[in-house]
Amino acid sequence: MADHSPRIRTRADLEEYLGHFNARRYEQQIAYYAPDVIYKVGSLTLTSPKQIADFYADFHQYSKERVELLQAAVDGDTVGAVLH
Repeated sequence: MADHSPRIRTRADLEEYLGHFNARRYEQQIAYYAPDVIYKVGSLTLTSPKQIADFYADFHQYSKERVELLQAAVDGDTVGAVLH
């Protein structure tokens, strides 16, 4: 049986995820996603962690992007965040 428990349980978990994203460590970043993820970016719909990694690997060839966590709230499997 697959483990679908929340991968982000604390602010520290969210900061670690964003650290992987900011450092372009896509394999570590996508470990936070469920295998059946549905991730929407504009009009694009990605349906697997690998598609997300491939999207950002390509996107970051053309764009400088860094995400900073300003505020976070975690309640079970719900995460709210203010990002900059």
